[in-house]
Amino acid sequence: MTDRAEKIYYNCTIATADADFRFAEALATDEERILAVGSKEEVLALRGSQTEMIDLEGAFVLPGISDSHLHASDYIHNMDHFPCDACRTIAELQTALAEWLRTDDSSWVIGNGLLQELLDEGLTAGDLDTVAPDVPVVLIMWHGHGCVANSAALRESGIDAGTQDPPGGIVRRDRNGAPNGIMEEASALQLVFAGMQPLTVDAIAEKLKRMQRFMNAMGYTAYTESTVGPANNLREGGASGEACLQAYRKLLEENELTCRVSVGFYSGRGGKQSFEYLKEDLDAGAVPESSDERWLSFHMLKFFCDGVETSHTAWMKQDYGDAPGNRGRSCFGDQDATDEEQVAELRRTLKLAHDSGYQIGIHTVGNRAVQEALEAILAAQAENPREDCRHCLIHADNFGDPEDLYRCPANGVVISSQPNLAAGMFLRDLETVGQELSGRMLPLRPLVDAGVTLCGGSDSIAGPFHDWLEGIRSAVLREASDGNSYHPEYSITLREAILMYTANGAWQEFAEKERGTIEPGKLADLTVLDRNLFEIPPETITDANVIRTVVNGKTVFQA
Repeated sequence: MTDRAEKIYYNCTIATADADFRFAEALATDEERILAVGSKEEVLALRGSQTEMIDLEGAFVLPGISDSHLHASDYIHNMDHFPCDACRTIAELQTALAEWLRTDDSSWVIGNGLLQELLDEGLTAGDLDTVAPDVPVVLIMWHGHGCVANSAALRESGIDAGTQDPPGGIVRRDRNGAPNGIMEEASALQLVFAGMQPLTVDAIAEKLKRMQRFMNAMGYTAYTESTVGPANNLREGGASGEACLQAYRKLLEENELTCRVSVGFYSGRGGKQSFEYLKEDLDAGAVPESSDERWLSFHMLKFFCDGVETSHTAWMKQDYGDAPGNRGRSCFGDQDATDEEQVAELRRTLKLAHDSGYQIGIHTVGNRAVQEALEAILAAQAENPREDCRHCLIHADNFGDPEDLYRCPANGVVISSQPNLAAGMFLRDLETVGQELSGRMLPLRPLVDAGVTLCGGSDSIAGPFHDWLEGIRSAVLREASDGNSYHPEYSITLREAILMYTANGAWQEFAEKERGTIEPGKLADLTVLDRNLFEIPPETITDANVIRTVVNGKTVFQA
C-alpha cells in the first residue's frame, strides 16, 4: 500500500459495518484497497497531488452489498424471455402469450415468473395449446421449482403417459394418467428441456456480464451463485450447467467480472442428485479451480433436501394444512424410497461432501428437511471433525423448528435467509402449512439473539428481482402482502439487517478478511445511496436509490 490515496470519498456518512458498527465522514483508497476511514481531517492527511477527490454530496456509504443466495445465470437467461409474472389469470396469460408470439420467432418460448394463482385457477398444457399449438412453450414458476409446459414441449421432449416421476420430482397428470403439463421440482422440470438446443459458453458469458452490470446498478458487489453444475445441464439450454462454470472462468481470465462470485457447485444428472453422482463428479475433478479467489471461488457444494411448500414438496414433520395425509418428501433416494432410506442417502451424500473438504449449502424449507440436514451435517462433523466448515442451511428459517435452528451457532452452521420472500407468503401459508407453522415463519429476532449467523439473499431466479433494500425493509417491518405487519416481535434492527447483506454475506463466503466491512486493508467495495437509511422512516427504505457502486476501487456503476 502507498501512503498517499488514489481516491478520497468525502462529504458523506459511512456505515463501516465493523464490529463496533462505527460511522465515519470520509475514506481513502489506493488502487484497490481501503487506506483509511475516519473524520474528514484524518482522511485528508492522505491527499496527494494526484489524488482524485470525490464529493459524495451528503450520500450514505455502505460496504459493498452481497447476495448470499442467488440464481444469477438462470435469472438473466429468463429475463430475455416471455415475462408472465404480471399475469393474474389464465385469460390474461393467454392474451399476453398470443401477443408475444406475434414477434417471437424462437424455436422454444420460455416464460418466467409464473404465479401460483394461475395453477390454483387450473392452468394446464391445454390452456397454452389454445394459443400455441405447435411451438414448445415452457413457463417457469416464480420460485424456479417447477413449470407448466404445453403439449408441443411435452412431445418434443418425449414426455407421455409412460414417463415416470423422477427422483425428487413430480409429473402431474390428468384423470387419465397423461401428463397435464405441470412439472414439479428440478428433476421433473428438466425433463421438459431435453429437446432444447444448448447454449454456448460465449453466449452464457455475455449474459453473465449483463447480469453483473444489472446487479451493480442495484448496489451489488458480490453474490453466491447458488446452483451451477452438471445437474443443471438440461435446464433452459444449460444456462446454469457446466457451460456456465466455464463461462465464469472465461470472464475471470478476461478480467470481465464486475461482481465477486462464490459458486455453489450442483452435482448430479438432469436435476437428480445422489452419492454416486457426487462421487463420480469429485473423482473426475468436475469442481473447477480458480486462479483468483478474491473474484471467483468454488468452495461450496449445493444440494436440495426438499422442495417448496406451495407445491407440497417441502419435507414436513406434519401434514399440510390444505393436503391432509401429505408431508412431502426429500429429494434423496428413488421415488419409492422410505423415509429411512432417504435419510441414509442424505447422510451418505453430505458426509462425502464434508469429507472432501467442501462447504455444504443445502436447500431446506420444511421442518423435517431442516432437522435431517442438520443431523446429517453434525454426524459428518462428529465422524470427521473439521475446523470452520461454515456449512449452510438455505431457507431453514422458513419453517425450521426452534430446537433445530438454535443448535446452529454452537455447531458453526450458517442460515441463508431471504426475508423479502416472506411478504408474499405469510398469508398464503396460513392455509398451506397451518396457523402454527406460518405463525413463526422467519423468526429473525430470536435467531439473532441466539447467535445464529444470518446471511441475506434474494433467491431471485425468475420474475422481479427482489433486491437487498426490499430484503432489509422486510426484515425490519415484516410486512405481509396486505401491508400489515406480521408478527412484528420477530423484526430485527436496521443495523442487524444491514449486516446480513454485508459482513455476514462475506463471512458465508470465507471472505471476511477481504471484504464485508469498511476498514483499512479491506478491498474497496462500496455501495453508495442517495440517503441515510438511519435517518428515514423504515417504510421508505425501498425508496432509496443507488448512486454509485465501487468494486476493487473502481466505479462500476454511477447514476
